[in-house]
Order: sequence, then structure tokens, then C-alpha cells
Amino acid sequence: MYRDKEQAGRDLVVVAVAGRVAALDRHSGAERWRSDLPGGSWGEVAVAVTEQHVLASAAGNVLFCLDYRTGEQLWTAQTSCTGRASILVDGEQIFVARSGEIECFSSTGKRLWHSPLKGMGTGAMALGLPGGVVQADAASSG
Repeated sequence: MYRDKEQAGRDLVVVAVAGRVAALDRHSGAERWRSDLPGGSWGEVAVAVTEQHVLASAAGNVLFCLDYRTGEQLWTAQTSCTGRASILVDGEQIFVARSGEIECFSSTGKRLWHSPLKGMGTGAMALGLPGGVVQADAASSG
């Protein structure tokens, strides 16, 4: 069996639960790395995955950027709110929405802008750009 070009560089599946993120080999299921997202709280974890990075945020107000291959923490950025996040990556921009607010970060973790979206509510948030939509799941009870 051969690897086609589409799978090259995409051999890890990223999973997140209870404030932790791990990467598994997509062919064998073997764990390759794990991160406890230090200081990021616990609970539901939002992730966005590119061919180089894993962006993750648990219930705390921290956005983590991890190396896709190794799980090494590359940088963190403080977000304005806590709670269930939605993360959308488009090129060099990272959008994080939670608790009725949205922020945009650069690929190096610098906050570019913040919008509180006054009057829209504070529930689970969806983000979308042409070709990509992220919907936060409602918190589960079990």
C-alpha cells in the first residue's frame, strides 16, 4: 500500500478531551504526543488543526499553539473571555469566539483585534468564512 499525496503530512489525528490534547497515528492509533494545556483549565477543548499547528483552547482564557508533529508548545495568547471556544484558522489569521466575543490573532499569537458583539448573547458561537465553518457544540452533561 502507498501513501497518496493528499495524506502526506496529514498522518496524525488530533483528539481533545477534558483539558488535554493528543495526537494519534491515523493508521495505527498509536499515541504520538500529549499536552495537558498547562494553565488552560479543563473541560471541553476546542481545536483547529493545520499541517503545521494545533490551536487549542479549553475553558480558561488561553489559546495554545502546538507543533502538529511533536506537540511542543510554540506560544500561548490570553483571550478576553473564558468558556467554550470556537476556533477558525484562515491563512495567517486565527479567530477565537466565546462568551459573546470574538478575537483575531496572528499566526504568532499577537492579538490583532477584539469585538465584544454587544447584545448578541453569550452562548455557543459559530464562525464562518467561505469554505470553512466552525460550530461550538453545546456542553454535555456527561
